[in-house]
Formats: sequence, C-alpha cells, structure tokens
Amino acid sequence: MTHTTWWDYVEDAVTSKGGSYHLLPIAITSQAEGAIQSQGWATGQGKSTFAAQIAKKIYTEFFGYDEWITENLIKDHFMGNWGDYKRVMEKGMYDSRVAVAIADDFDEWAGKHVSHNKAVQWTARDFIKKRPYLGVVLAPMSHIGNMSAAWRGVWMFEIKIYELGKYEIQYIKTKTKFNKPEEPYKILDKNTIKPVKGTFPAMSPEFQGWYDKWRDDINKTGFIEGWNKYFGEGDIPNEIPEAMTSMNRFSEAVRGCGIKASEDKIRALYNEYIKPTVLVAA
Repeated sequence: MTHTTWWDYVEDAVTSKGGSYHLLPIAITSQAEGAIQSQGWATGQGKSTFAAQIAKKIYTEFFGYDEWITENLIKDHFMGNWGDYKRVMEKGMYDSRVAVAIADDFDEWAGKHVSHNKAVQWTARDFIKKRPYLGVVLAPMSHIGNMSAAWRGVWMFEIKIYELGKYEIQYIKTKTKFNKPEEPYKILDKNTIKPVKGTFPAMSPEFQGWYDKWRDDINKTGFIEGWNKYFGEGDIPNEIPEAMTSMNRFSEAVRGCGIKASEDKIRALYNEYIKPTVLVAA
C-alpha cells in the first residue's frame, strides 16, 4: 500500500488495509516550533483535545460508532500513568485489539527524568512488539526532546500545536548514512509525506467535563505521591547520601568499610546499581 498522507498510515494501522497490522506512534507537541511560527507554550494549547478528536475520527470513520459510544471508548483508553498503560495493553492482548489509545502528558511519566529507569527502558522495547494488540498511540507532550532516551525515537509523526486549536503535521523519516549504517537518525521529511496544517474544535461539553475531572484527579494523586517520595512528611527535600553522588565518593565509602575489590569492579558496581538510582531519584 502506497502512503501519500498521514491519514493513510492511520488507516493502515487501524484496519490492516495494507495487508497486516501496524503500530503507529504519533507525538503531539506544542513547545517545539515547526514550519509555522509557534507560541511555544508547553501546556494549555489543546494537545489532549486534538488527540481525542483524532481518536473520535478513527472510531466514527473506520468503525461507524456514534458520538456516545466513541467518547466512552476514548475515555476507556485514556492513559495518565503506567497503571493505565498496563490496563490498556492487557485489554489489547487478552480482550480485543485497541484501535487507538492516548498517553496523556507522556513526558511527565516517561520523560528524560526516568531515562535510566530499567522499567521505562523495557516498556519502550516491549512497545514495538504490540502491533497485534494496538493500532495508533497518540502521545501529547511538551516536545519530543523531553522524552526518555528509549522512547524518544519511536515516533513516526509529530503534530505540532502552534496555536490553540491550530496544528501542523509532519512525517518523521528514519535514515542512515552509508558509512554509518548502525547509527540511524531521524529527520522531518517534507517531501515523502507533505506537511498538513489545519484547525480542530473542542470536544463535547460532557467529554470536556470528564477530562477536566480525570486530569484533576491525576494531578492531585501525582502530587501527593511525589511529595511523599521526595519530601516525606516534612518540607525539606530528602537528600541522597553523599556516597551515591559520585563514583569517587562511592569508591571511598566502599574502601572505608574495609571491602577489598579492584577499582574496576567498584566502578562497574557504581555504574550498574548506584548511578541509575541516583538519576531516577534526583
């Protein structure tokens, strides 16, 4: 199947029109400027609304569902944390294939701050195997560069919301240089799939009311969990032990305990177990 528009990719991923199912990850951003001058806001530009509008078009155009069924399906497949992600993946694997899911504010729970987290790295590797169970993943985020390293390279399209209610869509092509075949890089391709720009409306008042409450609950729960983790019951940040803040300090602490080991082994221990923990906790 020849793809000439971004919607051709969506149709192929959802309906297997091209002969087999595909998994189509789409990033929806608002902070990074594209071809059109952007206001540059990281939040409040309607990324989640546009994600819901795309999901709505998928359900109405390819499945013929009415607005009530469509909005309830979108709610069922809205993801705001890893627990939601697990629930949606399991639904696709054990119930029926999920046509479209939305990973809202994805960089807040899979961003650079957790790049060294082994669980986050594993989910990115596992994600690419989920095409039999999942069609399109829409991920609102501030910008792709804010994603964790493992998740940064998965996106096939980037939709930039350059102004509230206005968007541009760009195809991301993966290429390699002939002399560096093991170092693929990604570029915005303006020739193979032409960029598209347009506008989008708000969702229904009922859906918007649901989303506002859902988002409010996610924010409040996340704040309390984060505060308890990083501050405990007080208002002073929990400190990382000094021995964990650098390889040299860790080595000195190990030697100070009377442990005998080569410097190479101590450094390997620090890199494998201590450094990732510090980066995640910092």
